[in-house]
Amino acid sequence: TTFKAVKPEIRSERNVFGNKDKLEKQRLVSRKEGFKRFEDIGPVVEATEGSLSYANNFERYQTEASVALKVERDAIRMHRETKYDNRRQLTLLREHDKWTTAENEENAKQERLNKLSAGSKGCVNHSSVAYDTFTLEYHPTAQGAQQRYLDELSRYRSGVRAEKLHRAGAGSGYNPITGQELLPPMVPAKPAHCVAAASTRPW
Repeated sequence: TTFKAVKPEIRSERNVFGNKDKLEKQRLVSRKEGFKRFEDIGPVVEATEGSLSYANNFERYQTEASVALKVERDAIRMHRETKYDNRRQLTLLREHDKWTTAENEENAKQERLNKLSAGSKGCVNHSSVAYDTFTLEYHPTAQGAQQRYLDELSRYRSGVRAEKLHRAGAGSGYNPITGQELLPPMVPAKPAHCVAAASTRPW
């Protein structure tokens, strides 16, 4: 005598027989021969997670609609305030950069003016010669002495040229019309050489 071994049923399989609907579905799944196999497409009328109509238990049983609306309004207000704050910060940063640039330009301009005022190039209302233009007195400096030497040397050269022109045009030394003697012009003494100071003009 042979015995037919029956596969023991697990708990989930035993629970199926207690539910008629599950039992029928289980039999359809196990159906063979020439019939079509049953394909479990899952819950048809239930929204699965990830679908547009899905809502968890907390959302489905949320009865405080005012709370949800308040949360939505708070989110909108927070977004608006955040946008305004970002725009305000951007404006403040732009203003800070503008005034910083203007201050740097002003400092650079003032520094340039200070350098010009400290040097001789930026001086105003000062003469370009080493003597007083009103009294014609030379400045008691090395530049004044150099200016005196150059002026006396210019007068000396002018006298020398005038004397040469006189000798070239005097001929016999008498005026042929009046008979007067042609006296040579006075030639100033040659000035002593003066070494100019190495420094620039102090005036």
